[in-house]
Amino acid sequence: MEIIRQIQDGAATLTLRGRLDAAWSNPVADALQKAVRDGFLDVRLDLTAVSYISSAGIRVLLSQWKELRRAQGRLSIPHLSAEVEKVLRLAGLGALLEVAGVTPQPFARDTSLQAWRGKDFTGEIENLAPAARWRGRIAGHAAGPLNLAQIAAAKLETVKLSPSTMALGFGALGTSDADCAMRLGELLAAGGSTVYLPASGDHQPDFDVAEGSLIPEARLAEAFIAEGAFAKMARFEVAGQATAVALSDLLAGLLTAADAPQIAFAAVVECAALVGACLRRAPNAPGSEKLFEFPAVREWLSFTAESAYQNTVAMLVGVTARDGSGALANFTRPCGPTGRTRAHVHAAVFPYRPVRHGHLDLPQTLAPLFESRRILGVLHLLSDHRPDLGAGESRFYRGACWFSPLDL
Repeated sequence: MEIIRQIQDGAATLTLRGRLDAAWSNPVADALQKAVRDGFLDVRLDLTAVSYISSAGIRVLLSQWKELRRAQGRLSIPHLSAEVEKVLRLAGLGALLEVAGVTPQPFARDTSLQAWRGKDFTGEIENLAPAARWRGRIAGHAAGPLNLAQIAAAKLETVKLSPSTMALGFGALGTSDADCAMRLGELLAAGGSTVYLPASGDHQPDFDVAEGSLIPEARLAEAFIAEGAFAKMARFEVAGQATAVALSDLLAGLLTAADAPQIAFAAVVECAALVGACLRRAPNAPGSEKLFEFPAVREWLSFTAESAYQNTVAMLVGVTARDGSGALANFTRPCGPTGRTRAHVHAAVFPYRPVRHGHLDLPQTLAPLFESRRILGVLHLLSDHRPDLGAGESRFYRGACWFSPLDL
């Protein structure tokens, strides 16, 4: 099988030559996914020189068609051999895929959107509810350096995490304080979706999503908690000669767009790399006083010694501020090589799927991420700019952010 990619009029055309069978289904899937990761939501296949397609090949085309449809993109087949067309029609895909003779139309742009630019990215901003704000508070002793003894001794606060509630910090999902105390770990919640990483047991990320009248309920030890709504939604993608957008540059752009000294935000981003850490042992486990001693720190914290999770998608929840003054001073840390922006951000990582175009609702955007029930990891994002040794900071290809000014 030969796969050739050509770019024309904002669309990516993949020309395949050979047999689209089990042996070549994965390379074809990889080529299609790469086109989408590169920003092409109009993907066309030329199957004129494909002599045979098996069920494995059909499944690739169907799964990629579904993914692009979710992202408000399209997978079309303007050219194909008679043999392949016969198989696709018999399989019922003739009505699903734009087969021969159909020319996809360009995407319509919403002219009400405001252009948005920042360092290494370009994008658009949509006003959702211009007067909306988040009103937050800090629960527990979420101030100063990480102190596991304080977390272990904290009285847990039960919080219902509806779509109008945001949370970020240490917590757990469970039915009682006793059940949750042994499982406290990094937690993030927004848009009715809550994810956390138990610091004990199987260390498997768990989640709860609002369904009808069922609202997730978490027990929090140290956390930022807020009620409110998002004022704006912003889209961004890498621009110019840059290969990815740094977290600190994205946050600086959001602060400027909000025209506020501090904001709360949620985002769904396609990741070039993530840099962060997570707790490996329960806060009440013996020896927590040696948390930052070497080599004990390796038993307590997992670090991304180098950037990780390339070509994934992540749900981010965070707060960011312009400087180190104010109520967020002890809850945030310097972000980026200059440290001018401060932030506290958690990320839940999922297998890759494109962020769709058009107007986005946060709960509806998050829901498909949980369909596979696969969460690859949960991280507290870090900025590691040590000379020669540092892993840098998290970087993204594109994504959507929802944000509002924050009163704390």
